[in-house]
Amino acid sequence: MQERFSYILKFLLLVLVQVLLLDNIHLFGAQAYLYIMFLVIFPISISSKILMPISFLLGLCVDIFSGTYGIHAAATTFAAFARPFLIRLLFPLNDVNQIEVLSLSKQKISFVCFVAVIVFLHHFVLLMLEAFSFNYIGVVVGKTLLSSIYTLILTFCLFLFQRK
Repeated sequence: MQERFSYILKFLLLVLVQVLLLDNIHLFGAQAYLYIMFLVIFPISISSKILMPISFLLGLCVDIFSGTYGIHAAATTFAAFARPFLIRLLFPLNDVNQIEVLSLSKQKISFVCFVAVIVFLHHFVLLMLEAFSFNYIGVVVGKTLLSSIYTLILTFCLFLFQRK
């Protein structure tokens, strides 16, 4: 029960940080979307049938507070859909069976690649839905790269400074 409360608290905290702080900070046209880290810290052992509606709710909460009409919900749900495939692709099968939650302490290179790919996929879908045209694909890719770098810097700062 305490673990569930911990994840609910992390969910709420990430949404609040996103909508109250990060939605108001833009660097070089890029914006950090730190709330996507909930998909990274979510336990592997829990079925994606449970993760998909939770990720939709996560994106929907950000959409409601940001007034973005569902693009965060769609992008976060897509990232949750891609998550099991990326885990199987990037982590050895015996490691996935032995760990509950992905972390930076084990399989550092695989973890960094996993986080980078999840962030990039989420941001690309989000910004592509925002542009809603292939005419702006260059702008979308540029903003995706900048926003992904910005989000990854914040993410790894959080992972490095978290308490053990």
